[in-house]
Amino acid sequence: MIGRLIQSLALRHWRGRAAAAQTLDPSETLETRARARALQRELDGFLNLSDRRAGGDTFRRPPGTEWAWRPEIWQSPLSPKGQVISENRTAIGAEASLFVDGREPEVALSQRANTGLDDLAPFGLSLDCYHYQGGFLSLVIDIPEDGCAGLEPRHLLRLDVHVSSERPARISSRLNIRQGPQTNTLVRDFDPSHARPMVEFDLAYAELERRPIDRLWLDLILHDPAMNQIDLRDVTLMRLTRAAF
Repeated sequence: MIGRLIQSLALRHWRGRAAAAQTLDPSETLETRARARALQRELDGFLNLSDRRAGGDTFRRPPGTEWAWRPEIWQSPLSPKGQVISENRTAIGAEASLFVDGREPEVALSQRANTGLDDLAPFGLSLDCYHYQGGFLSLVIDIPEDGCAGLEPRHLLRLDVHVSSERPARISSRLNIRQGPQTNTLVRDFDPSHARPMVEFDLAYAELERRPIDRLWLDLILHDPAMNQIDLRDVTLMRLTRAAF
């Protein structure tokens, strides 16, 4: 109760400061601005941590899940939140990049807060494609080392997405597994009729060698994206152990 009262008084104080900003003398303005920025840093730190905690551990986990992961795009705020694509490769945070195959792409991407009652991720990624000349966009996502450790042919990797679009969008996924000089790939198509489609990569078909995996990454391939807005509201990857017979 005391905490709510203090919060109410603080909100009232800063509303008053904002209303009086045009009439403050310069020295008072500088002092108030410094206090506001110090408060903003603390608030941003709390919001970033709370967004990561809220978005990092909430999954729809099928039975047998031993590892689950949501990339940073969908669980932490990015800076900048929006970009206009002007190059063939554009980095998105520390874990992902967007590749285009057309010249002078008219594509804008932005990270937006999810507000739906059924949204588990705090953020989503929106791609606005206009007069795009290429045939596809590819969102490349690096999988962390703890997702690679101990992978064996007995494992399945399940990729779930939550997607909406202005018109039906065909989306493919490709799992890339690098061991030394060799890279093996598994390709799966999502069912475009489902808002929450999923695919499974069976590592029994990946021709794994008896050595550690050096790198693991995903390609989300958006086919014929021109004149479409595609909202990737969530992307999660889970590792499951195949049932023994």
